[in-house]
Amino acid sequence: MSWIGINPFPPGYASRKARPNMAFDPTGTDAGYPDQDMLLVQGTVMFEVEVPVAADRRQPLLSFRSNAGWHRQFTVECDASPAIHLTLAQGGTPVGATLSSAEFLPGARLRISYSWDAPARVAHLTVQSLDRFSIHQATVPDPVPLPLEDLRDIVSIGPATIVEDGIICLAIADHVAPICLNSGLMRGNLVGTTEGYRPVERLALGDMVATVQGDPKPIRWITRTDLPAVGHFSPIRLRAPFFGLIEDIVIAQSQSLLMTGADAEYLFGADMVLVRAQDLTNLHSAHYEPDLPVVTYYQILLDDHDCIDVGGTWTESLYISQLAGAPGIVTASNLSALPAAALPRHSQTFARSLRSYEAATLLTEMIA
Repeated sequence: MSWIGINPFPPGYASRKARPNMAFDPTGTDAGYPDQDMLLVQGTVMFEVEVPVAADRRQPLLSFRSNAGWHRQFTVECDASPAIHLTLAQGGTPVGATLSSAEFLPGARLRISYSWDAPARVAHLTVQSLDRFSIHQATVPDPVPLPLEDLRDIVSIGPATIVEDGIICLAIADHVAPICLNSGLMRGNLVGTTEGYRPVERLALGDMVATVQGDPKPIRWITRTDLPAVGHFSPIRLRAPFFGLIEDIVIAQSQSLLMTGADAEYLFGADMVLVRAQDLTNLHSAHYEPDLPVVTYYQILLDDHDCIDVGGTWTESLYISQLAGAPGIVTASNLSALPAAALPRHSQTFARSLRSYEAATLLTEMIA
């Protein structure tokens, strides 16, 4: 199973006027598709977008239409209600789904995915907020296979495809990609346990990890997910010895570090706050990791949201809020193998999570 098409949409790209460099390899790493004309019976189309100001009518975010041979359509649109609409057609009557939420207002950053398994007759439209913990999902009826030729046109922004300028990245997989929660640690990061530091990929369920409050806690679950290293999945390297690190760590940009001290208490009334890695990149000690088409992220789930020792600094464990109350989303996520009865409920984050502008204020005070 592979991510066979990845388009990172470099900054300044005028989406309707040019085509950026992108990768499309139907052979993937192990898929072995011999014929570009064949149909993909399972797959995922995923993109991230900043929602534009919607007019009175539907506004396309991603639109593919072709009448070569037969009518084919794949469109994702937004409107001012606010809602996200998916419409598909393969020669017959169009099918689709709609999701509505106040979180889809203009300026919101969303990850939108369409995943299908035609033989199983299962497909979903999923919208994740990149600004807060929320996942919305709707069933799409009667899914059909999609031609590889059409998917190439979509990911390369070919002649039959139009995308909104707010598109951040676009990727296509040859499998039903699980919903992935945003945080994560890359392979090789060292995690503090009662037996010393161990690479995250060598941890096991039940291992006792060090937590910031001093009491070791058992690992409830570990996820491992392969993702396109674009958009909010792009990893960030934090350099030692900054942040108390004993060696560099590479983490998801939405992974949060624990910041403590008088500046946090003065500004926010709390001696501990969480700051996302993406909000540290204005410092010379944090930068995006280049030239990675696909990244493997591990996530460590504890009974409660906490902060664990990763490479010498305190960073958050996986936060899942009340996801246990949404079994359909759990089944479609990278937590699907965890028995429902074992899924914890996190009533709140370990510490206050700062918004980007709040993190900028804190960092300015800390380095002043």
